[in-house]
Amino acid sequence: IEAQIADIQSRKKEIQKQQTANSGVGLLEAGGFYDTDLYDEDGGKGKSRYEGYNTSIAANDEMEEDEDDGFPVPQKRTTYTAPKSVLKDVTQGQEDVDPLADRRRPTIADREDEYRQKRRRIVISPENGDPFAD
Repeated sequence: IEAQIADIQSRKKEIQKQQTANSGVGLLEAGGFYDTDLYDEDGGKGKSRYEGYNTSIAANDEMEEDEDDGFPVPQKRTTYTAPKSVLKDVTQGQEDVDPLADRRRPTIADREDEYRQKRRRIVISPENGDPFAD
């Protein structure tokens, strides 16, 4: 019985090998069909389509030695100086001016007169103190 079982197992393995061999061709195996213009490294033309491009990305933001353009990097100034007349104009009450005031949509509160604006400032109830505060 054991000899028959071994014989059946060996036949089964041979049949499986034949089926996998005849089942088809893998996508990237030799003889497989796929668009060589898209998937081949050389695009079917004998040269790489990435020729002349960098194909790697730097792991950090620092420039490598071979990437130096040769231009001197300008130093950043620690202070900014301007003529005194310009500095004087900037400091003269420009803090409360809204540059977009003419483009702002008017609200109902903007159209109220002084008498009606008082109702928004009325204290409705006095502020309650905390009864458990020491």
